[in-house]
Amino acid sequence: MSLALFLPYAKLIAVFTLMLLGMRCRLGLGLSVLLGSLCIALLFGCSVPDWLRLAGGVFQDSVILTVWGVVALVLALSALMESSGQAERFMNALSLRVSSPAARLVFFPILIGLLPMPGGAVFSAPMITAVTKNLHVPEVDKSLVNYWFRHVAELSWPLYPAVILAASFAGISTALLGVWTFPLTLACFGVGWLFLIRPLSMPAAMTAAATSEEGRWSNILRQGAPIFISLAGALLLEAVFACTSIPMDYGILFALAAGLLCCLRQNGLGIGDFCRTLVRPHVLKMLFMIGALGVFKNVLSQGGVAQSIIDAGSGDAAIWLLATVLSALMGLLTGMLVACVGAVAPLLLVMVESAYGPGHAMPWLTLCMISGAAGYMASPLHICFVLSCQYFKVDMATAWRRMPLPALAYWLCGFVYFLLLWKLTS
Repeated sequence: MSLALFLPYAKLIAVFTLMLLGMRCRLGLGLSVLLGSLCIALLFGCSVPDWLRLAGGVFQDSVILTVWGVVALVLALSALMESSGQAERFMNALSLRVSSPAARLVFFPILIGLLPMPGGAVFSAPMITAVTKNLHVPEVDKSLVNYWFRHVAELSWPLYPAVILAASFAGISTALLGVWTFPLTLACFGVGWLFLIRPLSMPAAMTAAATSEEGRWSNILRQGAPIFISLAGALLLEAVFACTSIPMDYGILFALAAGLLCCLRQNGLGIGDFCRTLVRPHVLKMLFMIGALGVFKNVLSQGGVAQSIIDAGSGDAAIWLLATVLSALMGLLTGMLVACVGAVAPLLLVMVESAYGPGHAMPWLTLCMISGAAGYMASPLHICFVLSCQYFKVDMATAWRRMPLPALAYWLCGFVYFLLLWKLTS
């Protein structure tokens, strides 16, 4: 590749490096991405007024507006269920239906993982402690089990910001993306079971009080009603809207609003409680980050960046680099899947369509997501890893040394799945 052809890639790599440095210097993901979008715009010939126009475009972008709404409702629902105690009641009721100690050990982090709350590992950690009270499970194993299984569903669960963002970029529903990526959830569970659960020595069964009032299915359905309404409503409304001119993404918005109203009513809460959750720092940071990622996407697609990369040639090599190495590095260095999806997926999808034509996006988007997921699961910067280690008072270096191998096995499973998808869609 000549110097002239390599130049666009060099600019792109420089910008990603600056963004990662910004995050390392505690500027935060949102501000780092926003400054990165300005740098990349200037490097590819856009003026500051052009960048401001592209940045302002996020407020007219129906995709970003929808993602803002969905993420705000999801985080509000998670916060209200947690603060009202409904989430804990739901977990306790469901746990009474599980008798296997090994199943109970993974049950709570998986279940808590269905609520995309920041630092949710702290929420499931006390439950891990309770489950293992009479079992001889080392603290480091408790920490790793709590950490790993909390993220089993993150690539396919339609309430996660990364899934919402990836689906919006690909122009499909979150439910359909979840179908595509569900095998990766099974792979994550299988790898975690193989590396973290099988080596433990535990009894075959424990007593489960499923016949108690708390463990009745009616109570489980009542305590989990906001989640069930949100998920079932989203699947139903997206299917209905797909047959109309109404955007499918509105389905999950309406369903989440219904689930939120159910939560408010069940716990005697009001609109004021809902509004207070929206101004919590982590919610505002997440919304700002999504806006910054929207600006970055606009600069890539409308600022001539994607076209410059495509014109540089070597499309196959660039696509592989984006979907594997760059995605994994973004996950590893940020500890966040949404950073990988938001920064890498828009350019990747444009390049895939240019190189292979329409209809080939999903295998590459899947590879991008599994690479990012494997990277952030092996990341010592992952907030859930840090919090889990702190809760169980284990040395982070000792715990982290056990993470790269499962993360690599997870990625290899995803790569095999990518090859299968690529064969099916080619």
